[in-house]
Amino acid sequence: MKMTVRKKLFAGFSAVLVILAAVVVIAYYEMTSVNNHMQLMNNKVQSLIAVKELQVIVRREQGSMRGYLLIGDDTSLTNFNQAHDDYKKLSSELAQKLDHPEAKSFLQQLDKLEQQFYQFGQEAFQLKQQNKVNEYTQLVATKGREITKQFETTVEQLAKIEQTEVNQTNNATSASVDAAKIWMLTFGLIALFVGVIVAYYISRIISRPVVAVS
Repeated sequence: MKMTVRKKLFAGFSAVLVILAAVVVIAYYEMTSVNNHMQLMNNKVQSLIAVKELQVIVRREQGSMRGYLLIGDDTSLTNFNQAHDDYKKLSSELAQKLDHPEAKSFLQQLDKLEQQFYQFGQEAFQLKQQNKVNEYTQLVATKGREITKQFETTVEQLAKIEQTEVNQTNNATSASVDAAKIWMLTFGLIALFVGVIVAYYISRIISRPVVAVS
């Protein structure tokens, strides 16, 4: 079946439009993928920041405890209790974000250690109020130091996991961006190539009658 000039032109333009449509679809898919990776990246970074903040809060809790044991002021006691409440709130929020099984396990360990430290602080405060200096000093040097050491070790392990996930997500995001560039460039070149062919073909169709008449 012989194609008319109209059909040939329609087929040529349709080919270009199909390629352009493919470019748009692939660009949308790749940009959606990049956006998803960016959101995941943001969540991982926020989780890592939260882990660091937990460490800061517990150190504030430790500092408040030492302050109370030294001078027995109500401000240090209030700060100690406030740090404990801040830790529980942030830990609860972080637990909703973590998806790595080992990370969840480490967070549970941190929660137990923080609770142990809080109870330990209450014991030390009672001894302070009873003016048993040697006893609470010994308690801080033994039990307090051990809990603190365990907490620091565990929080560093959790931070390491979260940092690894941040790095992996960053690499995946970079790979997604590179793939988007390659796909868009490839189909762009194909569209350009087809467009040139169609333009050449149309110019021949138009020039033939002109040449025949001349």
